[in-house]
Amino acid sequence: LADVKITASDGINNYENSTNSPGQYVIYNVNSSTYLITASKSGYTPKSTPNVLVNTSETATTNFILHPIPTSESSASPVVHFEKEEEENIYLPLGSISRVVIVIDNPSDTQATIPLHIGSPDETFRNLIRFENSNIDPNNWNITLGPHGKRYVALEMLAGKIGSHELVVGPDNIYENKYDSIRVVIVNQDAGIFAQSPGLKSAGLIIILALAVILIFKRTSGSKAKNHPAKRNTKTH
Repeated sequence: LADVKITASDGINNYENSTNSPGQYVIYNVNSSTYLITASKSGYTPKSTPNVLVNTSETATTNFILHPIPTSESSASPVVHFEKEEEENIYLPLGSISRVVIVIDNPSDTQATIPLHIGSPDETFRNLIRFENSNIDPNNWNITLGPHGKRYVALEMLAGKIGSHELVVGPDNIYENKYDSIRVVIVNQDAGIFAQSPGLKSAGLIIILALAVILIFKRTSGSKAKNHPAKRNTKTH
């Protein structure tokens, strides 16, 4: 069996090497001592042999037979998630293009095919998302990983709709089945304090117009008062 990791330790000194294609191994320059020799490989039950005496300039031989781990113990489900920073929300300026990375991890000892679907409950935002390197379907991709394989997949999204949107990765377009999700907030940087919502922007314009009408009314009222001074009643005695 190839690629079996062999370690030798006496509690102070530690040595290791791996088996070649015929399943043979050699560890050189080992100090004289009594060692615990361990053989291990992913998908197999590790084996150890204690109290192996090694003398300088002599060869000590230890053989192992490794048995595969039963399937029930090695069939863990794949893990899919977004690669996230400390701040879990993504903030984007309107009109920008951003790249988000998905991490796919297969902890199983067998090959696995993981279906990926990216999207959003918001239909408009959903149409602005696509896998970066998929030439078949912009929103669906089947990823095949070997035992304990790991892969990073990128998606691109156009920040084309102001507001807060949920970006979802799952096995299909039923978003309740999602692997993971992340919140994307798209803002219009040119809109100042009314940036995060087109509704707020419109409301802000109405408020400003209302204030302008009030000011004009006050100025008009003041001008009329100056142009029409109050009459004084005078009496002649």
